[in-house]
Amino acid sequence: WDFVGIGTVAVLGILGVKRRHEAERSFAGLPRASHELELTAAHCIVTGASSGLGAEVSWRLARARAHRVTMACRDLGRCEKARTDLLSRCLAEGVTADDPEERTKTTASKIASARAAHRRLCNETHSSLKCMHLELTSISSVHEFADQIA
Repeated sequence: WDFVGIGTVAVLGILGVKRRHEAERSFAGLPRASHELELTAAHCIVTGASSGLGAEVSWRLARARAHRVTMACRDLGRCEKARTDLLSRCLAEGVTADDPEERTKTTASKIASARAAHRRLCNETHSSLKCMHLELTSISSVHEFADQIA
């Protein structure tokens, strides 16, 4: 029975890898917008948002047009720094026309207009992020946080 079990696991593993590859290939041809979230009027709360994955999730939720994203953190200073760093990173991405072919296709006014729109988007995204104190190990902090959110 050991060989039957090993064989079954091997076959299922191969089928799983094949199906995953087929799924990735079928999504590759779709436009990018089909994979993006649309969270208009949503209020999202992200714990541990002062760094790493929490900060990135907060930014992506805000970019998905969530009405408000609350970055719940133990240290408000680190949270505000993460929020500012996210804005700086967005502004640094900017709109460029470094490619000579691209430069000839677009005029300077179109590039300036695209840059202004990008800055506006970054600032709108940044303004939807709010930092709040939350210590998950303290029930009184959780109650206070819930009262402030409500």
